[in-house]
Formats: sequence, structure tokens, C-alpha cells
Amino acid sequence: MTQRRAVAVCVFAKPPQPGACKTRLAAVVGDDAAAEVARAMLLDTWDVVTAVDGVTPILATTDPAADHGLGPVTAWDQGGGDLGARQVRVLQRALVEHDAALAVGADIGSLTPELLAGAVAQLREHAAVLGPAEDGGYWILGLTRCPDDLLDGVAWSVQSTGAEVLARLTARLGDVAIAPTAWDVDELADLRRAATGPGRLGAVARQLM
Repeated sequence: MTQRRAVAVCVFAKPPQPGACKTRLAAVVGDDAAAEVARAMLLDTWDVVTAVDGVTPILATTDPAADHGLGPVTAWDQGGGDLGARQVRVLQRALVEHDAALAVGADIGSLTPELLAGAVAQLREHAAVLGPAEDGGYWILGLTRCPDDLLDGVAWSVQSTGAEVLARLTARLGDVAIAPTAWDVDELADLRRAATGPGRLGAVARQLM
């Protein structure tokens, strides 16, 4: 029987405050509504993470002192740099005390405990796991080791981002599992899609549509 690994799940989020989050969505629905959406997504995401057995939930935020609506939690500062630098920094920190660590965004409209638990299970059997997003990026990145330069120079927020990161993982770690594809909430069309779903996000989206 394969030995279970201690796994950290690092939820990447900005404080759900007006003007500080979901800027593309805010340009359409306004800062206050965008912050309400962001708060709902973060609360839903945290509920999912804490529902998965055997993982340590960590909030990776741009401001650990801000009110995220989660109560007392372990909150780490993402630090500076692009998304790659911030993910590497947080994952390396998590890997000091855990055998494996995953980075997941707080804006995944299709996240469920089953989806996350599946990625965690894959990481217990492989060196890395990557979950593609429908927009060409990725919704989750899991590692058992994290080289300093793993994500240096990646082109972010473009259709090729996920493929580029997969190529990096394959070249550096070799053993990469692919999680199911998911979708995130960035645009008004994504919010309409979320309005048909469950949770706080679904309720807030329906109010705004």
C-alpha cells in the first residue's frame, strides 16, 4: 500500500475588497459587486479545501492582515513578482513541512471536493499534477519538489500558459499527472455560467444577473 503523504493546499486569493480584486469583472459589474463575487468564491473554495481529508489548508494572499471573511486561518504573504514567482515562493515554503503542495485559485467556478480530492490523490502517486483551465491556463498546480526557476519567464494569462507550464513540469520533474479540466470566473459570461450552479457564488451570481 502506498504511504499517504502530508499535503498542503495553498489557496491563492486577494482580499475580497472593492477595487482590489476581479478587475475585469469589476469593469462590467462595478467594484462592490466584483468584491461580493470574490468573497463568495473564496468562501466556497475554502469550504471545498477544508472538506478534503488529509490536507493542510493555507491562504496565500497579497495581504495576510486583511479581512478575508474566513476567520482565523493560516495566512501567508504571496510576496512580489509575477504569478510564477509567487507560486514558487509559496509552494517552496509549504514543501518545507509537507511532502507535497498544491496551489489553487480562489475563483474556480467548477471546484468541488471530489475534483480537489482527485488532484490530491494524483499528487500522492506522481511528482506533479496540473489541472488545465478552459481558457488555456490551469486551475491547480501540485508539486512534490519545486526548483527555483521552474516558472521563470512563463507567459501568463494567454492561451498557451497551461501548455508552457506542462512542458516545464515534464522537462524538470518528468512524472506529471493531468487533472480534469475546470473553468474560472473572470468575465461576465463566466458569472452567468456560475449563476446556474450551487454555493455562495451561485447565489451571488443569480442576484447580479
